[in-house]
Amino acid sequence: MDCLDINYYFLYILLFLFPLLYVVVLRQTNKKKLIELLGESVGENTARILFFIVFILLWILPYIVFEFCDLQQIDKSSGRFFW
Repeated sequence: MDCLDINYYFLYILLFLFPLLYVVVLRQTNKKKLIELLGESVGENTARILFFIVFILLWILPYIVFEFCDLQQIDKSSGRFFW
């Protein structure tokens, strides 16, 4: 299985997941949020549940696809963690 540097995972969160959260849930277009526009077609609660499931899946996807190289390098005797 491929190795993923923990720094790339943090960049993935900062540059992809948080902007996705902002665009879908917080940003308003035409006086409505994107999640509300989706909610009009599939139902408000259903849209929120679907977005939550997709967001959580995108959050944990790197854990499923990759192994973290840095987690294998933790030196427990010196108390160092990632640095």
